[in-house]
Amino acid sequence: MIKSTDISIDRTVALRTWMAQQSSVSFIWEPMPFDCSFRRYHRLRNAVTGETTILMDAPPEEDTATFVKVARAFEARGLWVPHIYAADVDAGFAWISDLGTKSYTQMLTPQTASPLYQEALKALVTIHQCTELVVPTFGAAMVAHELANFQTWFLEVYAGLTVTPAIARLLRDVQKRLVQGIEAQPQVLLHRDYHAGNLQYSVERNPGILDFQGAMLGPITYDAVSLLRDSRIRWPEVEVDPWIRFFKHQLDATGLLSQVSMDEFQTWFDLTGLELHLKILFIFTRKHCRDQHSMYLQYLPNLVAYIQSVAKRHTEFRPIVALVEEAIGRT
Repeated sequence: MIKSTDISIDRTVALRTWMAQQSSVSFIWEPMPFDCSFRRYHRLRNAVTGETTILMDAPPEEDTATFVKVARAFEARGLWVPHIYAADVDAGFAWISDLGTKSYTQMLTPQTASPLYQEALKALVTIHQCTELVVPTFGAAMVAHELANFQTWFLEVYAGLTVTPAIARLLRDVQKRLVQGIEAQPQVLLHRDYHAGNLQYSVERNPGILDFQGAMLGPITYDAVSLLRDSRIRWPEVEVDPWIRFFKHQLDATGLLSQVSMDEFQTWFDLTGLELHLKILFIFTRKHCRDQHSMYLQYLPNLVAYIQSVAKRHTEFRPIVALVEEAIGRT
């Protein structure tokens, strides 16, 4: 086994050495684009047959063990996820099947959106039924952690705001209300990054599911919010509302919800969404301020619009919306 201490010297050499131990096939290595994480991927093309597989390289701060564990559990449930051919969780290497090159992001149009989202929501219900996995819990401590990062990275570092005692009280009040909304919901297995960019498309079956190593136990609306109120793709609410109702109907049919009204479910959806979008605000602005990756700033207007829409239905959140608007206005 290649230890993580060994691969720090020359990770590329270690990766190629490990892959040579898994297969004697000659591959053409094709680096793939990467997103917010520190993981890197290579598409390995069989030099003779042209067949492709994927090699994942995850540094120690990424959780390869959970990726492998969740992939195997999801596959056993009939979900379309990468098959694990080989893995060294200590090194952070995994050789996996290739789900193709077309993502939901590329395929979504006003004509295709409803059937594609319905397939994704059905798969999500299957994910939420996975009770065999032991994963961390998304709860009050996580909300506190993410709002603390929102304060640091979005308000203070990005916007240059001084957090006064009044702002600190406002953030505590928002945190308390969000925790109440999150803890009121059934707690199920979450993908935790379920959006169009992490879903693959094919003619035969949909969706292909990627990047689930952050799986946690948490509120039942979390992943659906991530999908339907995506920071990168914003649909009119008149289009999203039927998809939310479709998701609730699927949950009702499986028994994951019990005597929950549509109004209550919508409130859960809104509060979970507010927490998620405050989190993404700090993630995208931290990428800009700390990592000099400014491409994500283009999505801030979508996040602000989502936050504003929640405050229209739940007036107690108007002060946090005003704070976000003030911060955006300073940049």
